[in-house]
This record gives sequence, C-alpha cells and structure tokens, in this order.
Amino acid sequence: MNCCPVLCQRSKGASNLGNVVLLLKSLRVDNLLDFDFMDPPPHDNIRCVEEVLTIVSMLSVPSVFFRPKDRTEESAAAHEKFYVPESYHLTLYNVYQQWKHHHYRGDCVVYHDLVLTTKEYMQCATAVEPQWLAELGPMFFSVKDSDRSLVEHNKKQKEWKTVVEEEMENFR
Repeated sequence: MNCCPVLCQRSKGASNLGNVVLLLKSLRVDNLLDFDFMDPPPHDNIRCVEEVLTIVSMLSVPSVFFRPKDRTEESAAAHEKFYVPESYHLTLYNVYQQWKHHHYRGDCVVYHDLVLTTKEYMQCATAVEPQWLAELGPMFFSVKDSDRSLVEHNKKQKEWKTVVEEEMENFR
C-alpha cells in the first residue's frame, strides 16, 4: 500500500488542516488543491485529504473489527487480511478501500450501539428501506431494481404465513 507521507510521518512545519479541510468540504469545495488559499499550505499536506477524512470517519464509529469470543482465531485471520504494518490508521483505511472496491457491499445494519455479552445485542436499531439510503446517501449506497420493497416482502411473508397456518388448521 502506498503510504501517504502525512499519515506515516509528520513533515517539518506541518500544520493541522483538519478544521480547515472539514469546513471547506462542508462548503462543497471538492478540489482543495485548486482552492485559492490566501496563504496556501504545502501541497503535500493537502494531497491526502480524502484518505485522512476516510480515516477520521472510520475512527468516529464503533470498531469495524468484531471479535466474538468463540471465534477468535477466525476473527484474527479476517483482521490480518486488512492489516497494514505501518499504522492502525492505514489498516482502517485499507478496510474502507476494500469495502469500496467491492462496491460498498456487505451485511449492513443501521444501529447506534452494539452490546456484547454472551450474545450480541444492537441498541437503537432502525429498519430502513434501501431506497432511503440510496436517496440520502447516493455516494455510498445504490439499490438494484427489484420487483418489491421490504414492506411488500414483509406483507407477502405474512400472507404466506396465514395461508400455511390455515392449512395446518385444516389438517387438525
């Protein structure tokens, strides 16, 4: 993996551009290298903005590495596939890049907190229609056309269950 110099070592005279970068991004300035700064920072400090923002985002959520007690060897092997020896931050960046490479596919659940006891429990979980994610976050999500929505699917499941229960009653 090519290491961004800003991530691996601090260059001489480097300044913290985090707040400036986030402010400019919130103002929809996409290309920071072409932005007309009054006193521009060195280009090396700006070149890795996307990588830094990705890493900061990865650090702001619960750990992406889940290690169940009964599957420690399996989870360690999975973690090792993403490991970057230079830094844990680059390991997180690698996880994101792999997820992106696979077209943002994965088993996803929208939740706020994961509680680990002898079982796994999600707190503050929310059911969402895939179309909502695609509409509100098109840069992260897309939905393949299907013939029915989650609501329609659940309705069909309930209808099928009712039919099966009625048939079971007829046999009694």
